[in-house]
Amino acid sequence: MTTENQLIPVPKNFNVTENFGELIIEFNWNRLTGAVMFIFSLIWNGMLIFMMTKIPPEFLFVTFIHAGVGLFLLYFGLCNLLNKTTITCDNQTMKLKSGPLPAFNNKTIAKENIQQLYFTEVVTRNKNTSTISYRLHMLDLNNRSTRLIKTLPDTESARFIESKLEKFFKIKDMAVSGEFGK
Repeated sequence: MTTENQLIPVPKNFNVTENFGELIIEFNWNRLTGAVMFIFSLIWNGMLIFMMTKIPPEFLFVTFIHAGVGLFLLYFGLCNLLNKTTITCDNQTMKLKSGPLPAFNNKTIAKENIQQLYFTEVVTRNKNTSTISYRLHMLDLNNRSTRLIKTLPDTESARFIESKLEKFFKIKDMAVSGEFGK
């Protein structure tokens, strides 16, 4: 059954605004991941600072890689805690913006370059666990795939964004090779 004939509820933590030829979809990043990463980065960086006070100065260069990892974990945690993604569509463009901290995935795409929207499932396996997330993609007029959103928590969120954007831009939902659930 195509999504154009289905009523899809707005996912929890999503804010949707539609008025006068404009669609705005906003959602927060994963706050739980952010809190865990932020706390872990504080512990990591605290231990690193403590170790740096105990080793001779000529061996401090060894800590540069660990300091880089600690800063990355801190930034990643803060991004997940503070950032939200905003998708703004009007009659000519679709803009994706994440902030307030820079996330390097802001895009502006002309409506006429969007042939199809679809989402995929990504399974990440560790030793004892698996994590599932979803990515929103678009096909351009040359049938090239572009990732629009890297991490969505569930199929409902991904399906909602896909169907809402396709309905707004009047794109007929078609199956794409590799698309989740089709």
